[in-house]
Amino acid sequence: MTSAVGVCWRCARHVRVFTLRRGSWGHCRSGYQIAALAARLFNSKPPPVVDETAAVEDDRMAEPAVSKRVLSGQPLRQDQQSPPKSCDSGLSRVQLATGDLETLLEGFSQRPGVQLAAVEMGIPEGILKRSLKSFRDSLADTVSLSRQPLLFKLLGDIIAGSAHIDDLFPYFLSHTRETYPAATVVPQLQKICDLTQPHMWYPRARAFKRRFVFHAGPTNSGKTHNALERFLSAHTGIYCAPLRMLAHEIYRRSNARGTPCDLLTGDEKQFASGDPDAPSGHLSCTVEMTNTESYYDVAVVDEVQMIEDPDRGGAWTRAILGLPAEEIHLCGHESALPLVRRLTDTIGDQLEVCRYERLSPLVPLDRSLEGDFRNVARGDCVVIFSRHKLFQIRRRVERATNQPCAVIYGGLPSGTRVQQAELFNETGNSCEIMVATDAIGMGLNLNIHRIVLYDLTKFDGQEVRQLTSAHLKQIAGRAGRYGLDFDRGEVTTFYPQDLKKLHSLLSSPEEDIKQAGIFPTSEQIEHFSQLLPGASFLDILSLFFKMATIDGTFFLCKVEQTLEAARCLHGLSIPLRDMYKMCLAPTEKEYGREILKQVHAYTVDA
Repeated sequence: MTSAVGVCWRCARHVRVFTLRRGSWGHCRSGYQIAALAARLFNSKPPPVVDETAAVEDDRMAEPAVSKRVLSGQPLRQDQQSPPKSCDSGLSRVQLATGDLETLLEGFSQRPGVQLAAVEMGIPEGILKRSLKSFRDSLADTVSLSRQPLLFKLLGDIIAGSAHIDDLFPYFLSHTRETYPAATVVPQLQKICDLTQPHMWYPRARAFKRRFVFHAGPTNSGKTHNALERFLSAHTGIYCAPLRMLAHEIYRRSNARGTPCDLLTGDEKQFASGDPDAPSGHLSCTVEMTNTESYYDVAVVDEVQMIEDPDRGGAWTRAILGLPAEEIHLCGHESALPLVRRLTDTIGDQLEVCRYERLSPLVPLDRSLEGDFRNVARGDCVVIFSRHKLFQIRRRVERATNQPCAVIYGGLPSGTRVQQAELFNETGNSCEIMVATDAIGMGLNLNIHRIVLYDLTKFDGQEVRQLTSAHLKQIAGRAGRYGLDFDRGEVTTFYPQDLKKLHSLLSSPEEDIKQAGIFPTSEQIEHFSQLLPGASFLDILSLFFKMATIDGTFFLCKVEQTLEAARCLHGLSIPLRDMYKMCLAPTEKEYGREILKQVHAYTVDA
């Protein structure tokens, strides 16, 4: 075992003192993986395999700075951190004795101050030894040395005693950066990848203290209604919706109430004035389109429990941390309250809690539909968790009941969705049955008497999973909407074998949400890419995700989905910011994959 100063590739922004076995690279195996990928990007050799040993003293650095305090007790001037770039043409040459030069270079390599200063500049211990050797070899090459007259003269001055050996350090640092670019850039990359303080990404929101109001309650409890009243009465406001169809609903409702409101979703913009140059004071948008640069008096963020969603959770975290609004209303399950409280405590914002109870009872039935579509009745909504099955089930219901069915799903165009909802809601219409996906679980006002769950599982993009208690309650709660035709809501299953599980899930307490999703900003990815010239967008994202550091409050969203999109875009001459937007586009995975293939084909053909 030997004591040495080293910097782990995964913790490169820290100076760490390790007790290392000979030949080790750092203190963590993931650090080796990062180093290997970085080395590939720079076409250099990867480090030796990590020997995981340990004993660590942390000393967090801001920007590393060479210190002649380390070398000889006096601070280096700023201009001593890099060698001069030019010299007098009349500079006299000094003849260097081979023995003197070897002694000088050996002394420089062995100086503890040189090694410590190199580490402070972000050069890992493993690279340091190799770089010192290659630096000595380069100076021993008289032909190469003759092309650097200033360095040639400095060596002569050091041998003559008129200069200090530590004055070689800027030349050594320049040599290392040229020879091992990955070694010195990693600390900068690691700093960009530090995602442990996402609230600091939003300086406008940090400029003042905000007031949060958490409206906690089940579906059909009036929590969102009260928040929207504040939105509508404010001078300026923004409503952040979980779905495009809900953003449309609030956009129409606001304008109908006499509060001019614009609409912004991933694929549509509407202006109440009809003039893009005259925006309204109110905006209804999907949460991914939340504007964190404009100030608002009141903001409403709906369905805040979606902050734990593995694909979209980062949009809710961004809205909560980044909205520059005096008053922010969060609506959702109480299971999100402990996490929200942690976030607001970290920021130093004020948090109030308003709790709500359901306005009409929800009754789980003791009997299913026995697997027979003929048992579907007026006011029923049959819920399927697959768009592929949606229209197949709709046809079977229509044949069995001899009645037309309304249909609603997440990707339905807004005009069609409004038409379908009106057909179902209006009394006397022939369309009194609905077939829908779980898109109805978020904020839609539908005149549903009974929710019929076709099954209790859902494909999450990777595997089929059972519904959680919170998800099931969100959907079931849409039955018996207060103020509509039915004085209570009912919920049951299509198949009898699911009935017992339904009752169990409805009676189970909801677990508190533990983590919030985050995703790097486009500015972070761009800054990261500037340190990796020539690297592909896919390599940039891969390295960023490997190097990213987060704390236990957060998790990285949609990593695999983003990398898959980046693979589809690989090799295209598209600006990085545009590729970033394409990767984050709110498109269903199977359709998104096809769209990206078409973009690829179009770009290649062009």
